[in-house]
Amino acid sequence: MNYILTIILNILFAIVISGGAVKDVIQRLNNERLHDPLTQLLNRRGFSEKSEKLAFSNHCYFLVCFDLDHFKLINDTWGHYVGDQVLQKVSRVMLQQQKPNDLMARFGGEEFIYLISAKDATEALSRTQQLKTRLEQTSFTSCKIKITASYGLTQIHNFHELEEGLQRADDLLYQAKENGRNQISFDLII
Repeated sequence: MNYILTIILNILFAIVISGGAVKDVIQRLNNERLHDPLTQLLNRRGFSEKSEKLAFSNHCYFLVCFDLDHFKLINDTWGHYVGDQVLQKVSRVMLQQQKPNDLMARFGGEEFIYLISAKDATEALSRTQQLKTRLEQTSFTSCKIKITASYGLTQIHNFHELEEGLQRADDLLYQAKENGRNQISFDLII
C-alpha cells in the first residue's frame, strides 16, 4: 500500500513540477514574442499589445518616432557587429529616460518609438529634447562613435488613434530629416 501511495505522490509531484516548467516556458516564449531580441525593447507586436492596455483617459500621451542619422555609414564603416552594439546602447540610453506609463520599442532597423506619458506638450517636448541631448553626448562602443537622430513628435488621445499617430510621427520624422537631421519636428501646440 505504501508503495502505491509513493508512486501516486511521485506522479503528483512530477505534474506540479512539470506545470511550473510549462508556465516558465510559456512566459519566456511570450516575452520573446513581444520583445526585440537585440535591444530587449518592445517590438511592434509588443508595443501594440502593451499600448492597448494603457489608461489613455488618465494620462496625456505623446508619440515620438526617431531614427538614427546616417546609421548605414556606421555599419559600412565599422561593420554590423558594431552597429548592433550602437543599437543596444541606444536602447539602454532610452531605458534610462523611461518613466512609469511610458512605452519604448524598436520598430525595425534603426527606428525607435517612444510613447511618453506627460502632463502636457511642453513636458513631452522637454523629455524628447533630453533624450536627444543624451544620445548626442553618448560615446558608442570602443570606437567612440557619436550619433545623432531625427525625431517626430505628436500627441495621441486614445488607443484607436495610435496607427494614425504613428503615421503623423513618422511624417514629422521625415520632415526633420529633410530639414537637415538632428532635430525634433512636432505638431504640438506649446
